[in-house]
Amino acid sequence: MFSRIIKSDFNKNVFTLMLGTVSAQLITLALYPIFSRIFSPSHYALFGIYFSIFSILEVVSSGRYELAVVVPEKDEEAKSLVVGGLIISAFVSLFFFIIALFFRNNIAILLHNEGITDWLLLLPFGLFLISVSKLFNSWLIRKKAFRASSINKVAQKIGEGGTGLILGLNNISNGLVWGDFAGRASNALISIKQAFVNGFSYKKTTKTNIWYILRRFSDYPVYNALPALINSISGMLPVFIVSSFYGEMVSGYFNFTRFILTAPFAFIVTSLSQVLSQRIAEKCNKNESILEEIKLLAKRLSIISILLIIILYFGGPFLFGIVFSSKWIPAGEYATILCFSYAITLVVSPFTIILASMEKIKILTVWQLIYFIMILSLFWFAKMPIHHFLIAITIIEILAYTFYAFLLIRVLTKYEKNISHINNNKS
Repeated sequence: MFSRIIKSDFNKNVFTLMLGTVSAQLITLALYPIFSRIFSPSHYALFGIYFSIFSILEVVSSGRYELAVVVPEKDEEAKSLVVGGLIISAFVSLFFFIIALFFRNNIAILLHNEGITDWLLLLPFGLFLISVSKLFNSWLIRKKAFRASSINKVAQKIGEGGTGLILGLNNISNGLVWGDFAGRASNALISIKQAFVNGFSYKKTTKTNIWYILRRFSDYPVYNALPALINSISGMLPVFIVSSFYGEMVSGYFNFTRFILTAPFAFIVTSLSQVLSQRIAEKCNKNESILEEIKLLAKRLSIISILLIIILYFGGPFLFGIVFSSKWIPAGEYATILCFSYAITLVVSPFTIILASMEKIKILTVWQLIYFIMILSLFWFAKMPIHHFLIAITIIEILAYTFYAFLLIRVLTKYEKNISHINNNKS
């Protein structure tokens, strides 16, 4: 049975990336019970804000060109996209460093957490590192070097977890932030090496070629960068609302819950998206059907999501209390509510890459703007008890991603009809 599951190239690629994902997550999950006893809710309150700001800015750090690396038919054009993305990232990181240098105190006051002040200076360096990782990992996916990409994930988690653990055991309270930075540095450095091993070089990447290819794929920054930024703000806005309206302790519980739920979901989504991006771009260039693979993957993700909901809904507080210590039982209560929104995200999010690979950026933009407007409505619930606020988040997420799934189905249906018509004409 197992051999049948990984028989196709697509399933083998997914399995390879998922193996790296599982290995990386085992490292994370093994360390969380230790971290939860070393670091307090106040530490997670600060790290949650740092991580949220970082997550918002990293979306545009390379102009979204990492999404386009797998699309060109010629490797020379893909190389130019990688180099162009790195140049853009250098300027973007410099811009945010200047902003942080002069306005970090004002930003900290605005975020209701003055402890974040000096850490804002570290953000731009982390942004450049993650741009390096994303661009070179996209090259690896293009070259079907899925094992190499998996190794990068494991390296990131080793760097992140090891640094956080060492600093935490030595009573350095900001070990979570430094651990995150060390992990991204590890991923970036190994990604560069892996990319060059797998055929990347700077040959033929002249200024003219880079400028030409950046203009050719300008839809990515023009039509997707701002909406993607808005979408990222939508995902992180609840962190800022909870920090502002519910205090440091609740903010710490909320952020800890998000990290526990996001860790497996984020890496699964990333792994599947990377494989899908390469697979869909390849099949679209050949006018081949992708529907059956998408349906099969969606079914498997749905089963995983249902199992996660059952486990967290019925055993959240108990599991959090046993695994992470009794002080995190409130976080387990939050998980019983938030698990529904994370489950639907797990099922739908990997297929976001379909719109990018098919160059349907405008449709993605429409949804991201609608999602942002829906998330803004959370300010109306900000003075309610925290459990009611979490229910509001969950309802909004379910509605938004259900609509997103509808849009994806429409795009897929239209694509399948078009290729069926093309193939019928050929025959």
